[in-house]
Amino acid sequence: MRNAGHHPTHDLADQVPQLRAQCRSGLSFAEALLEAAVQVTTDPDPVLLVCYDIEARGPLSEVCKSTSVFGNALVLSRPDPARSGARMQLSITDEGSEQPAVTALAARHSDHPMRSSFVLFEALARGTPENFVLQLDGGRNLQVRVTP
Repeated sequence: MRNAGHHPTHDLADQVPQLRAQCRSGLSFAEALLEAAVQVTTDPDPVLLVCYDIEARGPLSEVCKSTSVFGNALVLSRPDPARSGARMQLSITDEGSEQPAVTALAARHSDHPMRSSFVLFEALARGTPENFVLQLDGGRNLQVRVTP
């Protein structure tokens, strides 16, 4: 299993190839999700997407508004009828700039750089089909469809 992460992880075995995505902005979750999904389509191995932030302090707090500790992880793999689990369909678009409704978690952590990931995890927790848009860099959007 490969690791596509918001910050590098150090608890995986040395033989596991790792992909690391740097925290550039609140948009990096959508970019990491897209990159992990591309890896899944090109390689049969599952991909571990790990994202986390800690509270920014000192000079870093002036450029990164992370005010609390938060982390999440997803294992993405190719569809397999023998396994249960949610399915995601992703597409890149210039349309659909509307943002999803503010979720309870996003409202509580409105200034957290990882707030864009909250809508996905809340959709997975509800277990109902949902469509929403995550913003990518460059003004493009990632259209996400989640089905249980």
